[in-house]
Amino acid sequence: MLRILEQHNNEQDNKKGRERNKSPFLLGPYLFQAIYSVEQKKTAIKGMPVLMRRPAELRAHFHEASAKARALARLLRKGPQPSVALAAHDEAREAVTPFQPCPTVQSPHRSETVKPLAELLDTAAASLDSMPEKILSAPQRAKSGARFELQRLAASTLVRRFRKELNRPYHLHVAAIVTALSGIHTDADYVKKIEKRNLPATALRGQSS
Repeated sequence: MLRILEQHNNEQDNKKGRERNKSPFLLGPYLFQAIYSVEQKKTAIKGMPVLMRRPAELRAHFHEASAKARALARLLRKGPQPSVALAAHDEAREAVTPFQPCPTVQSPHRSETVKPLAELLDTAAASLDSMPEKILSAPQRAKSGARFELQRLAASTLVRRFRKELNRPYHLHVAAIVTALSGIHTDADYVKKIEKRNLPATALRGQSS
């Protein structure tokens, strides 16, 4: 696998008529993000008691928060409203999005973007609506454990980055890395299942695995 990555980076560097690749694909940062996110998520859950509620109560909480965010956005649009400066799009933040229940709102461009607060509130409301489906219920979290969470997050992150950076998902290679990382036997079918769960069907159509 390391040889494949090395060859890919060399090909990118040697392409004529194109700027030299300044950011070769390295596994280290993504493995670190996957491990760190597990610890971060455990800490976040302890500080957010609402996450320990029953599924029905959890859904009600986030739907209420979403409705209030949209109501505030409508109110702000009736008069002057603050604007928010979003920092340039950060690919490192994007890489951890798959294992965050609510993604970070950031600029869609590689430069700072100024957005009305009402628009950001609508974006936040949409994220809040989707959160209950992404967060495990308390009993499920207790059963899964940190190792299983690490297995899922590592598979999700790596297969996504491999497909983007190497144009192929390398399911078998990802499975081998996840097995070594989590200590849980992982096969290519598991990685395919995780990828299919996280991506729209149209994103996978016509792409070789």
